[in-house]
Amino acid sequence: MNSYAESGTVFGLYIANQTEAYQTIVSFSVAGAIMGITLGSAASFVFYILKFKIQGDGIPEEYYRNSAIPVAMGSLIMSVGSLIDQVIVQRVLLNMIETNPQALQAQYSQYFTADMFYADTKTIHTSLWGCYSAALTFLQLVTAVTQVFGSSAMPNVTSAWTKGNKDELKKSIETVIRLTMLFTFPMALGMMALSFPIMGLVYNDPLITDVGGRILLIMGVTTIFGAASTPVCSMLQGIGRVDLPMKLYTVCMAVKIGITWMFVSVPEINVQGATVGSMITYAIMTIVGMYLLIKYSKIKPDLFGTTVKPLIGAIASAASAFGAYHLMNVNRSFACSCNLCCGYRLYCCVVDIACFYGNRTEIFAER
Repeated sequence: MNSYAESGTVFGLYIANQTEAYQTIVSFSVAGAIMGITLGSAASFVFYILKFKIQGDGIPEEYYRNSAIPVAMGSLIMSVGSLIDQVIVQRVLLNMIETNPQALQAQYSQYFTADMFYADTKTIHTSLWGCYSAALTFLQLVTAVTQVFGSSAMPNVTSAWTKGNKDELKKSIETVIRLTMLFTFPMALGMMALSFPIMGLVYNDPLITDVGGRILLIMGVTTIFGAASTPVCSMLQGIGRVDLPMKLYTVCMAVKIGITWMFVSVPEINVQGATVGSMITYAIMTIVGMYLLIKYSKIKPDLFGTTVKPLIGAIASAASAFGAYHLMNVNRSFACSCNLCCGYRLYCCVVDIACFYGNRTEIFAER
């Protein structure tokens, strides 16, 4: 800002006012951070290419062809699909604000001035996408935890599959599903029950609290399927079908792009349509992935015992947190924090009771 105050320029660019100067500095800062990550990744890539060219890696070529390439392609498809999805959502929102600003003004007039809907330079679409990204952070928090379960499942599932031990394979699959649901259900339903308070507690911005809260409400369901899909696909890889997750990712990303475009194009739904697209896509991915896992492993896990009991505890937890939050006549941030803690304790009690009566105490015995 010193450069702007002295010469009216920022990084050699002439700036009209202080607000634009601040936005320019922030934009360059973000671009610099991304460039640093890109250059670091490129340097690492070049280093490993040279290292393997000179020393070799000792890994058979069949491994690359049969395992490494399908797994890497699956990750690449997911990343490229998410990038395309992001571009499409922002382009559709930008086209909407240019062709039908009245529809968005009717919904968001309390957060933006009237001239922002009709200005030559439109920024409302980026603000709405920011609300979606803020809510998406919570989904990624849950999937980051369940991804660990998927990675840890690989050795046990692969070992049981290689030895042909059906009992061990069934136990490994059920353990992964049970652990995933134990973490996913309370987080997802808790986000749905306290979506608006959570967004207000973390971001303390009226636009993000309102729009992001509505997105997070739908994203709670998305979280259940999104978190479950990763371990399911990892177990498919563990039984030797590394090609199936890649094919599943390809089809589901195409479906996601189409559904997202369709729902986001509706003015009354706009950015919330991106969440609907993700929810439907991850639901398909989880259901089809589970069907393929049962089909090719010849194992039918106890889905009732591994999912219903955590679900009962999660419903009780979310309901108690929702009710207590609205009954507490104190600071909303304090109430939100307290009810999240209380809901967690109630969840643990209910699941302990359910597991005790169902003779499913092995996980809690380890705990």
